[in-house]
Amino acid sequence: MCSRDFCRAAGRLYGAGEQLALAHDRVEALAAAARSQAARQARQPPAMTQEETEVTFAVSEGTCPYCAKPVAVLVRQSAALLQLESPEDAR
Repeated sequence: MCSRDFCRAAGRLYGAGEQLALAHDRVEALAAAARSQAARQARQPPAMTQEETEVTFAVSEGTCPYCAKPVAVLVRQSAALLQLESPEDAR
């Protein structure tokens, strides 16, 4: 995505004034809100369904090999009981 300064310069060049810079700000705000909502949803444990009997979580922490920033991976494991038909029910 282009910078706000680029949008401001393009707006002046094409006679749009501050409209492009303001649109840039709106897009950035919406993108930040979407990232924030996705992060909140990722931190919430998912709702259990009726079929699930056991849900476990495993967390693995480490360092990114490329940027050296800390990272964490959350793995959700669930076990479900499925009702099987007996040979008598299949008839």
